[in-house]
Amino acid sequence: MAARFMIHAGLKDQAHTIVANHPQVKDDPWLLSAELALAQAAGRAPRFWTRAKNLLEGRLAPQHLSELACAVGTLELSGGNNKKAKRNFRQALMAPSDNALAQIKWAERTLRTSLATDSAVAGADRAFEARFWTDYYQGDMQGAFACAGMWRAEEPYSKRPATMRSYIASLLDDSKEVAAAAKLGLMANPDDNTLQLNLIYAELSDVLELNEADERPNVEAETIESFRRRLRRHLRDSHYAGHAYANLGLIHYRLGFPEAGAIAYRMASELAAAQNDPIQEATTRIFHAKEAILARSSSLEGVLAEARTAMLRVKSPGLKFYLAKLELLLVHPERRHEILSPSFELPRAEPERRVVQPIRFNIDKKGATIWLPKGHKPGA
Repeated sequence: MAARFMIHAGLKDQAHTIVANHPQVKDDPWLLSAELALAQAAGRAPRFWTRAKNLLEGRLAPQHLSELACAVGTLELSGGNNKKAKRNFRQALMAPSDNALAQIKWAERTLRTSLATDSAVAGADRAFEARFWTDYYQGDMQGAFACAGMWRAEEPYSKRPATMRSYIASLLDDSKEVAAAAKLGLMANPDDNTLQLNLIYAELSDVLELNEADERPNVEAETIESFRRRLRRHLRDSHYAGHAYANLGLIHYRLGFPEAGAIAYRMASELAAAQNDPIQEATTRIFHAKEAILARSSSLEGVLAEARTAMLRVKSPGLKFYLAKLELLLVHPERRHEILSPSFELPRAEPERRVVQPIRFNIDKKGATIWLPKGHKPGA
């Protein structure tokens, strides 16, 4: 617990030292897994790397080795030893702890492979982080939102669950829940820029919300200027400037200045591209498309094309979900308030039906001849 507090306070070296110096660390797989994880977080070489691998090959019960196997697998993965990493994560699945399940779900995303975790996650009572990622990658944003809340309640000092809950709430167009999640995260992490910018986005979405007749909101200039002041500090930080420019773009669009809004959003997209952050670039372009649709912008077609192109470079269930909402909004603008309501659920696509084509063959004295169906591919 002391080491975890030190990590939260940014004292990574001290966190590693306090665990690495424990007299039982070499013989306790739980302490040893923490030593490996803390060494990686502090950018240090683990002290007991060989001992950790030897313990995994010993006779300890699987439930005592799940987190150690994950810690070893994570280090193997960071060293490019994917084959060994997969073996470690599969060992962790023999009797995984809740934390190990979350690590294994992360490994699946990083390795881009299935480790057959879904059944283990379904049978776990408190694996909220793992269940969050399972729901998210299955496209169940309502389920992911609920799991993120339970994950945050279990880890109130961690900014990750609060950030993810506020992000999912934005995909559900629930600005009140975006704000609530961001505020809870900021209680323990008051200097976190992403949570601060998510909160600004939520508050702007409320203050500048279009009414039923799509009329522009009547907001006092002083209120808008207060938002601009809050955003200026983030504009000076190159890492978060893109997020801040996107919020400025929302302001311009909602106040009836689509040209200025487009400039701000494009600045945000270009910053993300320059930082080689395709997820942030796609996010910016998709939320730009939302504002362009709502404003009935003359440049809508180009903005949407850029959003669709950006999505080809990323694998993001959340952005895929939101782009599908925008495509529906584009076709049915009269249903705006329904589609952009937190309770809206996208219609589920029917499973694709495969048409089985017969294979013709003939056997005679010369041998066998087989005619494959048209379009057949080797190995199909």
